[in-house]
Amino acid sequence: MLTCLIALALLSFSDIRYRLIPKGLNFSALTVLAIFIFTTHPVSGVVYPLATYLTYCLLFRLSRGRIGYGDVRVAPLAMDYSSLDPTLTHLFAWSFAGLYTLFSRNWKGSVPFAPFLLASALIINHL
Repeated sequence: MLTCLIALALLSFSDIRYRLIPKGLNFSALTVLAIFIFTTHPVSGVVYPLATYLTYCLLFRLSRGRIGYGDVRVAPLAMDYSSLDPTLTHLFAWSFAGLYTLFSRNWKGSVPFAPFLLASALIINHL
C-alpha cells in the first residue's frame, strides 16, 4: 500500500534527523492501515500487525529504552507493505540495524530503526 510506504519514508527521515517519530503522522498512517485491513482483509488480517505491536512492546520493555516507543508504533506499518512473509521484513530490519550498530560502534546510543524497516520492506517487496 503506497500510503503506508510514503508515511514510513517520512517517519524514517524524521527518525534519522531528530531521533523522534511524530505521533500525528504515525497515528494517521496507522488509521489508514486499519481502514485498509478492515475493508480488504478478513478479521485474521489484524493478527499480524497486532502480534508485531505486542512483540515490539515486549522488546521495548526488555531493552530499557534502547528501542524507542515510536519504533513500536511504526512496526505494524512495515507489516502491511511487504507482500511476502511479514516476519521476514522484520528479520531483515533487525539484521540491517545490527550491521549498522556493529560498523558504527554505537553500542551505548539509540539506533534509528524506522529507516531499516523502510529498507527491508522495499527489499522484501521487490524480491
